Amino acid sequence: MIFRSITTLLLLFSVTACSNLAYYSQAVLGQMDLLSARRDFNTVYADESVSEEVKAKIKLAEEILAFAEFDIGLPVEDTFSTYADIERPFVVWNVFAAKPYSIDLETFCFPIAGCVAYKGFFSKADASAFSQALENNGFETYMGGVAAYSTLGWFSDPLLNTFILRSEASLAALIFHELAHKILYVKDDTVFNESFAVTVERYALEQWLASRNQSQRYNQYVQSQERQGSVIELILKSRVTLSEIYEMEESEERSRKKEEVIQTLRGDYATLRRGWGGDGLKGSEFQFWMENDINNAKLGAIGAYQTWVGSLTILLEQNNSFEAFVEQVRRLEDMTKGEREAYLLGL
Repeated sequence: MIFRSITTLLLLFSVTACSNLAYYSQAVLGQMDLLSARRDFNTVYADESVSEEVKAKIKLAEEILAFAEFDIGLPVEDTFSTYADIERPFVVWNVFAAKPYSIDLETFCFPIAGCVAYKGFFSKADASAFSQALENNGFETYMGGVAAYSTLGWFSDPLLNTFILRSEASLAALIFHELAHKILYVKDDTVFNESFAVTVERYALEQWLASRNQSQRYNQYVQSQERQGSVIELILKSRVTLSEIYEMEESEERSRKKEEVIQTLRGDYATLRRGWGGDGLKGSEFQFWMENDINNAKLGAIGAYQTWVGSLTILLEQNNSFEAFVEQVRRLEDMTKGEREAYLLGL
């Protein structure tokens, strides 16, 4: 199965421009390295070098997966049926790029995933080199580490050391989210894909925690999500303001006002964070992000990926079962992006 899938990927990538071959090679080899690092759970449990904390989280993940399959109806199959310690903090690093006076991210298109606003690398050094090359060509860039991603059923994705030690609610949410991507994936519509996955994640997590008499943890999770959403709203507002500024002709004026917008964003965030109180301050959503350099690429990397969560949640509540909800959502897959957005907006 692995050989067949890898071969298919190589055939797809071979028809692209030669300049992309090095990138696709690292993608294929990186995926192969990840898959070769997988170990079955019994082997991990018997390994004395693996911490008891990791073993306990793997057992918890097994319980979450069983719940996802039999209580929710998510397509688990062999996803997260193994564990891999890849000995690094992130599985991939994504590079985002934008021009100095534009909030629009550069897009990169791939045979399977379609067009996305970033380029991912399994090696941090490769990501850094690509980022530097873009900067040398006049782009602003931002590089961010990713703890988990879904291969959409192409491979048996393992549990990873990059996320296994998360809290119970966070680990369950991540597992539900990644499994949701296996249900459907619409090319060139990241906002819809992520909104659907978040909707499923929240629904499944609420059911999971309720089954363990931990509903209060779900309320805490929602509060954390709402805090993050509030920060994202500030960032999106700044992007709109910058878009208006970048339409001005005087470059010096644009540079000055750009810096003013960024400083205003930091100030608004500080005010927002103080209003969260004790529990909110502990979470410190986006604190590290705000403290470091901010440019167009970094602002663009924060997308409104939960735009349709409200509409999809309504659709979920209108159906008698999760299966009926999924069936109705799959009908949206056949619509054009405009038709799909109009339908969701109507909800």
